[in-house]
Amino acid sequence: MMRRLAGLFCIAGMGVFMMVLLGACQHKDLFFDDHYQLVDVNIHWEDGVIPPPKGMRVEFYTLHDMSTEIGTEDFASSSGGKLRMLPSSEYHILCYDYLGSENNKIKHNREFDQAQVYTNSYNRASYSRAFPDELLVTQPDPFYMSKIDDYIVDNPWRVDLYTSNRVETYTFEIRKVKGARFITSIGGACSGLSASYFLGREEIAGDLCTVVFDAEKDNVNDRIVGSFRTFGHCNDASVNNHLTIEIRYPSGDPNNGYKMKTWDVTDQMHNGTHHIILDWNIEVIPTGEAGAGFDVVVQPWDEVWIPMEL
Repeated sequence: MMRRLAGLFCIAGMGVFMMVLLGACQHKDLFFDDHYQLVDVNIHWEDGVIPPPKGMRVEFYTLHDMSTEIGTEDFASSSGGKLRMLPSSEYHILCYDYLGSENNKIKHNREFDQAQVYTNSYNRASYSRAFPDELLVTQPDPFYMSKIDDYIVDNPWRVDLYTSNRVETYTFEIRKVKGARFITSIGGACSGLSASYFLGREEIAGDLCTVVFDAEKDNVNDRIVGSFRTFGHCNDASVNNHLTIEIRYPSGDPNNGYKMKTWDVTDQMHNGTHHIILDWNIEVIPTGEAGAGFDVVVQPWDEVWIPMEL
């Protein structure tokens, strides 16, 4: 009988112990929650900019090892949202437009100094032959981002991020293209550009690329016009920038109505105007059309390899 009572007391004692233990665990969770603070993340946009409808990405990096601790937060709203953060903790913060872009890609985003935005590779034989030492890529989409160094989670419990576009846009006009109205397609490329951009450093990378893009014909003024986007031209003074335009037009001649030309635009791209003006001095006339000074049997220009100083 005594043994049976002792066993019952032992079981009851274990039950009380488990209740105390579970209660302690629950209390610890509440204690943990009480020490975190709800912080407002406010993303601000320049006047006239239409924020991306799919929201923004925000990354928090600890100061001691510059890697993400809280991790990646994708806000459904482009104006931000709320995060639970530990008071007095310190971070570097990156905020960027990524969710709705087709061309922009992100790599190494677990490290603050190595996080980069880059674009998709591209394949067009005429440009690859002209600049074999450079990666051929699509032009980046506009890339809006913001950065904060040494942010401390403290009262009034908010983060203000002010975005700006880190992608440059160049416009161009190719004049003296007589018969521009006959052109059926136009392709363009610019070499000597940076292939990526470091978010944490806020600087372009040193890897070279050639960006491809399309252009348009101006029938009234016999011109080719257009624009292209880039993370920036290479800062290495030994690397030149070359703008290439290729056109097609109706023709039954051996080169199938094709012409291509490349200009050195280094000086114009580095002068800060972001507008390139060039002359081609050609006459585009389809087979069967009258016109002096046009030889329809010239060899295609993409057969000529144009060396670059690297």
